Amino acid sequence: MKPSVLAFLACCILAAGCSETGVKPGEPTAPKAPATIPEAAPAEASPVPEPPPPAPKPEPLDIGDVDSGIFIHGLLAPESASDTVTADYIETLRGTLSLTTITVKEPFPDQLLVRFELKARRNFPGRPVVIRARAYRGKSEVIGAEYACVLGSDAQVPARGPNQEPFTHAYTVNVLEGLEAIPDTLLVHGQADAWLMPEGTSETLVDPKSATSPDQVPLVGNPVRINFVKAETAP
Repeated sequence: MKPSVLAFLACCILAAGCSETGVKPGEPTAPKAPATIPEAAPAEASPVPEPPPPAPKPEPLDIGDVDSGIFIHGLLAPESASDTVTADYIETLRGTLSLTTITVKEPFPDQLLVRFELKARRNFPGRPVVIRARAYRGKSEVIGAEYACVLGSDAQVPARGPNQEPFTHAYTVNVLEGLEAIPDTLLVHGQADAWLMPEGTSETLVDPKSATSPDQVPLVGNPVRINFVKAETAP
């Protein structure tokens, strides 16, 4: 075959290849566009939690909280209980004592111990309460020593159960102290003066034996009636 024919055929083949790619002879080949990646759906935003409501501020304490929130309970001391010394208790609907009746049968003991417990229905943070308490026989006869304490941020004590430690704020007296003879019946009770200290008073630094404040209230406990039962005289 003649060289001129071969050259013509080569030109035809080259032209056909250029027409399929869409590129003219002598032009640079354009790079292929990358495949399109579908965009991911936006993630749902987590709901922002609402801040908790602010804690309510405690109501300011006043002397009425002391009068209605602290009680003196007079009870038979456990160490004086026996087969011949027993006690019955009458409670109010609020769970406080209204009357304690102690029955003592012969042979009468040399001493009879009554325990007075100070029980609080609330705590007194920031404004502790100073207590100075005594026991009284009859209306005004003092028996035993004065008891002083401070009721503050941990004044409220849960109910006591068996085999638990003795109640923290309490005092015990011998109600037969100073008697020349055993009477048929005896009435005793606990009584205290209570002072609500000013705001910011340190309950660990205040002296309960001497501290006072303008906010003062008396506290009176339940009556403790003691009946002495003599054995019948033999015929």
